Amino acid sequence: MNQLLISVIIPTYHRNDLLAECLDLLAPGVQTFPADRYEVIVTDDGYKTTAEDMIRERYSWVKWVAGPRKGPASNRNNGAKYGQGEWLAFTDDDCLPSPNWLSAYAEAITGESLALEGAIHPLGDYNQDLSECPINLTGGCFWSANIAVKRSLFEEIGGFDTNYPLALGEDIDIKERLSALTKISFVSNACVE
Repeated sequence: MNQLLISVIIPTYHRNDLLAECLDLLAPGVQTFPADRYEVIVTDDGYKTTAEDMIRERYSWVKWVAGPRKGPASNRNNGAKYGQGEWLAFTDDDCLPSPNWLSAYAEAITGESLALEGAIHPLGDYNQDLSECPINLTGGCFWSANIAVKRSLFEEIGGFDTNYPLALGEDIDIKERLSALTKISFVSNACVE
């Protein structure tokens, strides 16, 4: 039996400083979820520089893979294809997961929903442009900065639509396709900032 429950997928693109802050919060012993029940995959679309050396030197428990350099939707799909977990949890390189982020998703996985969304709290001014900082305090958004999907369902629908080359609309599209097949539940205590 596969004990690996969650594969965390983090797309990145030339933001090693922010990625390091995110990875520090996903480290075994920092997350309250058992380290042998999750993996972290960074899929890197960088072309000037990458995070490969930083990950090899500082985060040996993270799997680094080269991205396809075709935009965020393709990059997320690329990371997902390396995931071995029963569930895929997506966050972004500029997000700071709470210590119970994975535990909260693991508790919600026992429910009927095959797709979950967590809370996104902005750091700083709540009135800033939402394209710079998506906010999700009550659910119904399904922003890709904090979602989890059963891997078999993600594969069934073909993942994120790669016809969205920019970070604009790909999460709305996948939400619509998933909503046709499963209820999407909001997990308020699966929080990222």
